[in-house]
Amino acid sequence: FISLVANGHVLLEGVPGVAKTTMSKALADTIDADFKRIQCLPDLEPSDVLGNVFVNEKNELELKKGPIFTNILLMDELNRSPPKTMGAFLEALEERQVTIGGQDLKLPVPFMAIATQNPLRIEGTEPLPKVLADRFIMKVEVTYPSMKEEEEMLRLKESEIK
Repeated sequence: FISLVANGHVLLEGVPGVAKTTMSKALADTIDADFKRIQCLPDLEPSDVLGNVFVNEKNELELKKGPIFTNILLMDELNRSPPKTMGAFLEALEERQVTIGGQDLKLPVPFMAIATQNPLRIEGTEPLPKVLADRFIMKVEVTYPSMKEEEEMLRLKESEIK
């Protein structure tokens, strides 16, 4: 939440299963914002993120915006993305705009990116390039909750479970 107020982006690091995605969705729900998730895989292309320009049935150029056009963007497992796709995120994170087909397009206001990454000890992960890591105003390590914290979470969710 601090990152949103500070008009910045946040990097969450933790092993799978510590509720990084759930926290991101909860933030969007709390402020009633549009939320989109991009699963960053080794074959993710920049156009999968930004969108593209294509020729429609009327033989006219048409813009199809990608999932980056949202208020809260979850870039899940960012450090698994190929370098070309990481590069596509740079302009959005720094300038809150993207360029598609030579046209500069502003992102919605507010725009906040939440990136997750697995620790480097997990297979298939690479460190984020410094130029990309510098776009985040904070990095938060997310760990497993203690037994007491898990019990409290269950207690709070008990009414929803019944």
